[in-house]
Amino acid sequence: MTLPRLASVLSKKSRLLERQEEAAARSRAAHDRVREAEAVRDAAAKAGQAALLSVRDAERRLVASEEKVSHLQAQESQITTSRAATAYQEEMDLLQAERARIEAEAFAGLDAESAARAARDHAEEAVGELVRAAHAADLDRGVIDEEIRPILEELEAARLAAESDLSPVVLSAVKAMTRSGRLDIVAGIVGGACEACGSGVPPGKIQRVRAGQENQRCESCGRFLESKE
Repeated sequence: MTLPRLASVLSKKSRLLERQEEAAARSRAAHDRVREAEAVRDAAAKAGQAALLSVRDAERRLVASEEKVSHLQAQESQITTSRAATAYQEEMDLLQAERARIEAEAFAGLDAESAARAARDHAEEAVGELVRAAHAADLDRGVIDEEIRPILEELEAARLAAESDLSPVVLSAVKAMTRSGRLDIVAGIVGGACEACGSGVPPGKIQRVRAGQENQRCESCGRFLESKE
């Protein structure tokens, strides 16, 4: 019978296409992971650059602070009163506190740059590993495509041949079912009932199925019926 043969072709083709899509999905997922790791690496690199800029800025401010200290120390010999000495010491304390604050910022920036560099290097290693995994996934996808392509071509030819043997009414119904995603277009009659849904099949319809009429459908699930008795 043509319909069972067509159903078998459609089922085999569907399984192959699913396998092909699974390989494609693995490849896409692998490349997505590469992009995510690259984003982490690039973010770490930017963080490191920002930390270095912070260190450079702290170094410039530290030089300026040292110049202020030197300038103030040059004026120490001109102090003649206790009031001036107190003012001198207060200003010196402020400058020393500012320098200590700037030095702390510089060291923090160096620590941040070191951490960012380590994170970047780690991410770079991850990128390398993921790139290799993505390449392997691409190769696997290519192998599967090459393996499946000729089989799909044969199945497509078989599908067209089977469909050419169907009447326009049956073919229209089959296409409507497959468009909706149904590939199990045929069900057997077992014990006077549809094997797929269990609904009873009228005796007259059973006789027509046994006589080879392929346009007989289950009144419940709509599948085309074939006799298995």
